[in-house]
Amino acid sequence: ATTRTGRGHPVLPEARRLPVRVRPMTFETPESYENRLFAANGVIVKRRTHAESWRAQPDAMESRLEALGGVRPGYFASQRDRLPRHSDGSACEKCTTGLEDRYGCSRCSAGRVVRQYSHDGQRVCRRHKRWVGPGADPRRKLQVDRHVIHADKTYAMLKGRGVLDANRLAELEDYVERWALAERGSAADAPTRFALAVNIASAVLTPVSS
Repeated sequence: ATTRTGRGHPVLPEARRLPVRVRPMTFETPESYENRLFAANGVIVKRRTHAESWRAQPDAMESRLEALGGVRPGYFASQRDRLPRHSDGSACEKCTTGLEDRYGCSRCSAGRVVRQYSHDGQRVCRRHKRWVGPGADPRRKLQVDRHVIHADKTYAMLKGRGVLDANRLAELEDYVERWALAERGSAADAPTRFALAVNIASAVLTPVSS
């Protein structure tokens, strides 16, 4: 059976671009983008059948979704290619240590929840100065100051130099958490923990030039 939108546009089995355009956010998963695109266009699908189609033919469903949203073909595959990997292209559990539960900025998405792949990109939305690091509540509006924004840029630099990665950063954040509990008796919030860990790495791990 063909699933239709409230405006009468067929979605399955034929794929044509929907009238309301929705821009995918960086590292957004196809399922998350589909939810936002369909909501914007009043699309209703049979969830069980639809989920089965995604499991059975994910590549075809991604291509269909890109056509429906007017998104460049291969966009979602290109996002996955940017996820943390070893130099030979392989990946292990350490590649995504501490990167679980990543969501996009809720202001950028007009309040919609944007689920992302477990990526090692920016922890701060530079436009709205909001914390969007691993584990952040997508509906919580946590503003950050310039120190956290600077740490976010520093981490990208250290990562690019091969000095720091997600696995080592997670270890440093764990130490910071223990120090905070020992010194203050309370845990540090995620942005503070991240900034302190990056500052330590910058001071201790960066090679000293002669």
